[in-house]
Amino acid sequence: MKRFLVGIALVGLLASTAQAQLAVFPTWYNSTGSGVGIFAMFGMGLNSDAQYADDASNPAAFGGMVTVNAGVFKAWGGANYVDPKVTGLDKEVTFGGNLGVGLYKQQSASPVYVDLMVGVGYAKFGDAVTGQITQMQFPIAIPIAVALEVSEGYTLAPWFAPGLQIFNTKFSDAAGDTSETNLGFGVAGGLNFQSTMGLSLFVVGDWSTATIGGVKNKPFRIGAGIGYSFNVSSFGESKGLFGN
Repeated sequence: MKRFLVGIALVGLLASTAQAQLAVFPTWYNSTGSGVGIFAMFGMGLNSDAQYADDASNPAAFGGMVTVNAGVFKAWGGANYVDPKVTGLDKEVTFGGNLGVGLYKQQSASPVYVDLMVGVGYAKFGDAVTGQITQMQFPIAIPIAVALEVSEGYTLAPWFAPGLQIFNTKFSDAAGDTSETNLGFGVAGGLNFQSTMGLSLFVVGDWSTATIGGVKNKPFRIGAGIGYSFNVSSFGESKGLFGN
């Protein structure tokens, strides 16, 4: 019976982790600024579809990441520690990141940025006895941001990113291995704050819809992060391939 219940939880996990580079943490992106940033972050599910099982609490995750914004190119990579809050599933570390290319930047008092983002995420839950799931995720999105100078030296950048995601899931147990590849859709958005003194903050949320293992759900997640960012003299200003 325990094995059956954990298997059901794993099917729920398949769908609820499908739309973020890091499990539980929403899809995040930073179009503006330049230099390197180091962040600590927290994420959690909000609705019942973000849970890993019907009788579970909303999962939570803590982690960190490093960001690089250098001219046309932007990237981040990180890891988080996920608590599924499901009996029979241990806490695990997941990995993810993304690479962005600046497509367009409108030079003005409040610059507008349009980028193309491609990400990757990796997560593994369960064990060989009760069943194990491995998931690779590949989000593709178009982040759009506006950089607002709220006062001298302080920038607030609201952004949103509609997109899709390709994800491959593999379930393994004593009976053998099964795998499937699916396509999901969703939207992410948030606020990024940065000061010339180095303090950086962000809040982010995402909503998605996905069908995996015959289960369709629409998880909603939120997250936040705090860190320090610093300029690198050899990095150019964040810009686009097109625009002025």
